Amino acid sequence: MKIIRLVFLGVICWAVLPLHVAGQNKQGNTTSSEVYADIPWTMIKLDASGKPNSIPVHFYVHDADVLGGTEQLMSITIQIKNATDLNYGPAIRFDTMPINSFRSLFSAKSVANTDLDVQAFDPTAFITSNSVTIDFISDTTSWPFTTYEEITGHIWFFTFNIPSSVLENYDSDIIDFRVYCELDWATDYETELRVFRTNEFPAIPNGWYRGDTHHHCIMTQNTAENGFDLPGTHDAAKLTGLSWITITDHSCDYDNYGVSMQGNWDILGDMVAEVNNSDTTFNFIRGMEVSVANSKGNTVHALIYPPSSNPFGMPYVADGRGDETQGPGVSVPMLLDSMGKYGGFCYAAHPYAEGDVLSIIVSGDVWNLSDPGFPANGQPHPSGGSVVCNDTTQDSDLLSSEPGYFMKNYLLGGEILNEYISMGTTDDPDNPWNTTGDGSVTPFAPLALTDDYHHTRRFKQNLDLVEFVWKKAMHARNTDDNIQNWKYHISAGSDAHGSYNFNNTDQFMGVYGIINDNAVGKLSTLVYCPNGMGVNGTGVLDALRSGHNVLSSGPILTMHIDSDGNPATAEVLPGDDIEIVYEDLLNYNVWFNAQTADLYGDITDIQLI
Repeated sequence: MKIIRLVFLGVICWAVLPLHVAGQNKQGNTTSSEVYADIPWTMIKLDASGKPNSIPVHFYVHDADVLGGTEQLMSITIQIKNATDLNYGPAIRFDTMPINSFRSLFSAKSVANTDLDVQAFDPTAFITSNSVTIDFISDTTSWPFTTYEEITGHIWFFTFNIPSSVLENYDSDIIDFRVYCELDWATDYETELRVFRTNEFPAIPNGWYRGDTHHHCIMTQNTAENGFDLPGTHDAAKLTGLSWITITDHSCDYDNYGVSMQGNWDILGDMVAEVNNSDTTFNFIRGMEVSVANSKGNTVHALIYPPSSNPFGMPYVADGRGDETQGPGVSVPMLLDSMGKYGGFCYAAHPYAEGDVLSIIVSGDVWNLSDPGFPANGQPHPSGGSVVCNDTTQDSDLLSSEPGYFMKNYLLGGEILNEYISMGTTDDPDNPWNTTGDGSVTPFAPLALTDDYHHTRRFKQNLDLVEFVWKKAMHARNTDDNIQNWKYHISAGSDAHGSYNFNNTDQFMGVYGIINDNAVGKLSTLVYCPNGMGVNGTGVLDALRSGHNVLSSGPILTMHIDSDGNPATAEVLPGDDIEIVYEDLLNYNVWFNAQTADLYGDITDIQLI
């Protein structure tokens, strides 16, 4: 009797997006206050009645309290145009709308939190106007007479939803926005953004949910990066087609603000629970991006997730170090020990590519393989570029030295598709799309596929190593049926910091410093949850732990093995293994389901490797 052993290792669906994105200024430092306006880069165009869906413009003010200062927001002016037009029309105004109807256009408003110094949004602090979109009136000066909203807190935010009555005049699938914030005694803020509207998002029925395994929110705050609030992120993520997000704020930021590292972790848990309770169709999951020391003592990042049995039960397990002031005091083995103690699990974040190397300012590095069977550091990658993740003179960060284990226990996979970067500019961070064709602005331009930071380049280099590990793992498993932790799962994450529209994160602390087209929803992981996502994402966590994951940059391709004659049920999924008696082979079928949408174009080629 012949036995066939099959292993589903991963499914990846890849799209080359048209060269269009949209923009906003992000990731300012903390030497002065930052004012941001943001809009989801894509969304469904029409609602069930055939009217345009409202478009949310999210406003986020950070560090208004820096050096004892304040921000005095006088007014906001929003202009709209079809992308095919060169000129914006007049400010959209609501001066004929009753004030209560006007107030109903505001949502996702900040609520006072003294621990994080979040200032509450005042629902009576504004009026309509015949010259601007929002006129703030809560505070005044005696001379010259000026009205404004005074922002004194560390964080303040709200969303203004542009209603369908305004958008019915714009038929284009691509809409441009100019947002102008008038500030008293400070430089005014202006940005231009672009939204791509679509008829549908690719979706697979019967238990597949699209999400993001690596996203930064309100607890990410340092001298180079910010994350946004949860309510605004919730709304933007849903509009880009996501159903869940694992919040992975930097562990090294938890000692930058608030009450304490554990206290801040608890505050985030309360925020997650509140948003999840308000909308059961979307789940936030509280995770963390932990700065850890690799085998060489350098800083790498790990994505950690809680147990599905208790999504809020894992304590803060890091030490607040890993920034430019101190290297991490927690090593990879120490972190994995904590995952074992508290029931969590770990994926290596952006682990192996040349463009994944963290900044020299934080003694950055990548995860080390340390295996003589893979090309050594400095040697060519099979897909191009040079290897930086295989120093054979150091211990492995992946492979276990413990008898009976292939990989280190509780390290279950790697985020090998990270941060969508296909275009960039070093010019105007507030108008990288150049919506009016201004000859003085250098807009987004495609990055070469050989650029170390292009997401395709980094993905292929990461996949080179993962394919090597897969082959080595299957050989180890076929040699020893009892070997543990031999599967290496894969995931995709945007690594976006707020960034609903585009991103200029100076992610390498000045080494790269380019404004790029990454945004929430550009990359996603689909997980198979046959019984739904569960309360607070319990089903999502089970899927990530089992590797029931599909990677996507837009279109979706799922694959499963069916043994009962019903293709709607998946007996064997990516991440599973099965032994089949040869004589029964004809009773098994491999099923594929591919979906795309007008935003991504047609599927022209599917490769089975």
